Amino acid sequence: MKKIILAIAVSIAAVFVSHAQTTTPPTSNEPKGELTFEQSSHNFGDINQGQQVTYTFKFKNTGKAPVIISNCLVTCGCTVPNWPKDPILPGKKGEIVANFNSAGKSGMQNKVITVQTNAGQYSLSIISNVLIPAAPATPAAPAETK
Repeated sequence: MKKIILAIAVSIAAVFVSHAQTTTPPTSNEPKGELTFEQSSHNFGDINQGQQVTYTFKFKNTGKAPVIISNCLVTCGCTVPNWPKDPILPGKKGEIVANFNSAGKSGMQNKVITVQTNAGQYSLSIISNVLIPAAPATPAAPAETK
């Protein structure tokens, strides 16, 4: 019985090995798309807490095939990207608009946008220093006189 099970296992393994040898590897000669960004990072500098700022990342398809942006992932809900849904043809330009809402944020912020495409992933970032408004001064209590 053990010999039969072993013979079946060897036969199955042989089928997998022969199948693996008959598949053709993908050709690397196929044209590929590639996005080249004018800037991959933008620093807004100091902004006030609650302020909403927007930056437009401009790019060009410098490859030889269309690029399709399937998604733009962000590190938090305070950043909302908008990207082209149509394929970007070779030589054509496009934009990714990033909106950042600083409400509830303070200090240095670095928000990363991961652009997922059929040509690979790209990382963009928007940086800012969110300033908290100064607390209003409280009037001094009148001094007591004796």
